Amino acid sequence: MADSLLSKRGFAKISFNGYMYTKHHDGETELTWRCVKRGSLKCNGIAKSDLDKTNMREVKPHCHSSNHEEVKLHVVRQEMKIRAQQTTDKPNQVA
Repeated sequence: MADSLLSKRGFAKISFNGYMYTKHHDGETELTWRCVKRGSLKCNGIAKSDLDKTNMREVKPHCHSSNHEEVKLHVVRQEMKIRAQQTTDKPNQVA
């Protein structure tokens, strides 16, 4: 199962098996995703999914190991940002 996320700029991002991907291409029947470490580590990891972001499969392998903790951290940060936008809580109450 893949988790849907957002990038810093609000673009579609997804996590799968401890790797994070950004959406690269919308096809007629599937979506293509590139590894977020494409720039920093020159990773060529690519995954594909159905249009509804299910049935994920890895097409090209990564040049680095997966990091489930990094994915969890990204999810927590995103939840905090959403909560901060939707409430009037003080910053120390959002965390």
